[in-house]
Amino acid sequence: MFGEQFHGFDGSLRDSIKCHIALVLEKRSISLSGHRTSIALEPAFWAALAAIAERRDVTLPDLIASIDAGRGADQALASALRVFALIQAG
Repeated sequence: MFGEQFHGFDGSLRDSIKCHIALVLEKRSISLSGHRTSIALEPAFWAALAAIAERRDVTLPDLIASIDAGRGADQALASALRVFALIQAG
């Protein structure tokens, strides 16, 4: 069975989706306010953010830091980055 081959997965649809999402997301680590943090986004969002940073003549970490500073306490950083990229594309 699928679950026997892959530790932690029981072969359910939910686990299959989790596995697919993990393969699609690209994780990067950056420093924010002196602390290392990992961010997982789809490659298209990383590309969009890099293009925005280039247009603004800032580094990608600086762009992410500014988005981080402006997000609400109840919004995850990855979500804030996705929303920002979508708004900029709009």
